[in-house]
Amino acid sequence: MTTNYNRRFKHEISQQLAQIRISRRQPIFEVAKDCCLPPQLIDRLECRGRQISWKTYYRLIDYYNYRVMLVPQP
Repeated sequence: MTTNYNRRFKHEISQQLAQIRISRRQPIFEVAKDCCLPPQLIDRLECRGRQISWKTYYRLIDYYNYRVMLVPQP
């Protein structure tokens, strides 16, 4: 059960990070260079195709200066 919540949570964050990058018109290669991450990893994260480590999410969240709010579901 916990892994499903973890996957859904990562899925939501992945979509939001992709939207931020696209709205800022930043190419994946630019973000990858600035974050010291392989561009393929960012692509996989944004496409939700693979489970990516929380460390990668943290780097991108920090890079975009993005805030994640946790709201309990009823």
